[in-house]
Amino acid sequence: MSDLVLVAVTLVRDTLPNVHRFVEGNLGAGIDHLVVVLDGPAADVEAHLEGHPQVTTIVADDRWWGGERVATLNGRQRVVANLVRAAAADAGLVDWLFFVDGDEIALVDRQVLADVPADFDAVRLRPLEAVAGGGDLFKRLLTRPELRRLKRLGLVEKANNARYFHGHVSGKVGVRPAADVRLGVHAAELPNGEKVPAYEHPALRHLHHESPTLSEFDRKWTALAASGPPPGMRERRAEILQAFIALTAEPDPARRDVVVRELYDVHVAEDVAGLEAAGVLERIDVRALPPTSTPLGARRRTALEAAIHGQEARPRAEFLPLRPGTAPPA
Repeated sequence: MSDLVLVAVTLVRDTLPNVHRFVEGNLGAGIDHLVVVLDGPAADVEAHLEGHPQVTTIVADDRWWGGERVATLNGRQRVVANLVRAAAADAGLVDWLFFVDGDEIALVDRQVLADVPADFDAVRLRPLEAVAGGGDLFKRLLTRPELRRLKRLGLVEKANNARYFHGHVSGKVGVRPAADVRLGVHAAELPNGEKVPAYEHPALRHLHHESPTLSEFDRKWTALAASGPPPGMRERRAEILQAFIALTAEPDPARRDVVVRELYDVHVAEDVAGLEAAGVLERIDVRALPPTSTPLGARRRTALEAAIHGQEARPRAEFLPLRPGTAPPA
């Protein structure tokens, strides 16, 4: 087994059960240490994570931002991801750093990561999306012939993965922290925002629990509607977000529930039995994966956390892509 050190960072505002799933899932799937940045105070989550030997918790409240809180969710994600990336580079003990959302679990093969060619400073994790109402069943990205077959069966409206998946199809990335390559939300970038090539391999994937149930659909989109200025989204997802923003003004809870159910039925609910019969799903139980992660140990964890605290003194804007024509900080 490779002796690489793998760390993942996330910015999360979620329920305690979901955060527990995120932590245990990622550690069970091969990540050695997690940096969980809470997008605001969450006493129950803080208490649950306190003392966990493989989790560093940061509360990104108003004091942490110091008057520099970024309005957009994507911007806040970039800041926390690259603050931790800079810290990992300073500490010099992390081989690969991944940015994943709170509803995602990185599935990585350590030996594949050890064998990534030296001229690649980034890797891509391809998504597997949870099937709505399907438990441990996940959708993988399909080939054009597979998509056309699903369309003929009436299981997908259009023969493309962007309509087959409810969430993103571009996946997530990991970077070598020592390189001057930054973590974007879905891509690795140079300091000026230019995308850099990412190594790909079938054994580098991640699970995305994108609205797997009605209640999670409601929770996710309600949180997104309150997260700041709307991010750029595909047409269907933008339609859902605008509907949830409009629902913030709905005074009748019963009426709101009806609208949410309608949105879920139209945009998310799918034929689980039909997809399974078509042979395009994978059943993945992360609890059954063989353990491969190794805790950092007290000395290395202390070094990483000290480096993070050192980076927290920097202006938050330094962790965002540079504006065109702007020189990098000295």
